[in-house]
Amino acid sequence: LQVPKTKSFVKGVVIGIGKNEVFIDIPDFRPGIVRGKEFLESPEEYRKLKIGDHVEAMVLELENENGFVELSMRFANEHRAWESINTLLRSGDQASVKITGANKGGLLFTMHSVNGFIPVSQLSAEHYPKVGGGETVKILEKLRSLVGQMLEVKIIDANLGEKKLIGSEKAFLESKQRALVSGYKAGQVVEGEVSALTDFGAFIKFDNVEGLILISEIAWQRIDRPSDILVVGQKVKSEIVSIDGS
Repeated sequence: LQVPKTKSFVKGVVIGIGKNEVFIDIPDFRPGIVRGKEFLESPEEYRKLKIGDHVEAMVLELENENGFVELSMRFANEHRAWESINTLLRSGDQASVKITGANKGGLLFTMHSVNGFIPVSQLSAEHYPKVGGGETVKILEKLRSLVGQMLEVKIIDANLGEKKLIGSEKAFLESKQRALVSGYKAGQVVEGEVSALTDFGAFIKFDNVEGLILISEIAWQRIDRPSDILVVGQKVKSEIVSIDGS
């Protein structure tokens, strides 16, 4: 007989489902129960369970007032979710996530039932909200257009204690971008098309690469905004000054 410990994980079989509780048979030990706040917060999730389902739960108390082992399936699921997330963080592998929401700072997503965030600064050039004037309403509108889409990201920060999960589309694309820009070097002149204008510069597409011309590098004379000189779709020649992440 192996007696489980508090906060340890046990596997069992669903043997009963009540109005406000689920009963679980723990092999070679007394039956367990999931109830209370956990059950009331997600009643539909627990009612989807069927007699005979195999589940995993965390031990909250070895014996409650009724003689059952007090269990939490939510804590067990959360623990396993963070294990999977940390595995991705360590490996550097990418993951496909569905965008569930947006705010002015970035995009929201869910991974293994854990809520995550992609800051605007970690978006790819394709999805970065290139809005002139930095208008918050327009930036938010651009970001909201991505809700419901699937994006490939790398996990760059995961902290269970702080409930923090940060993803980066930019990091995922870096390795692909390195391969694309390997054929270019600083000082090389390229011809491309203006793809977007912002207060701080102009984005230029050439071949399958997108570069940024800072406002200070657009013209010899001082200009207030890139749109004083350039328009989207205009063909321009520029010299590569530096290649970030190469």
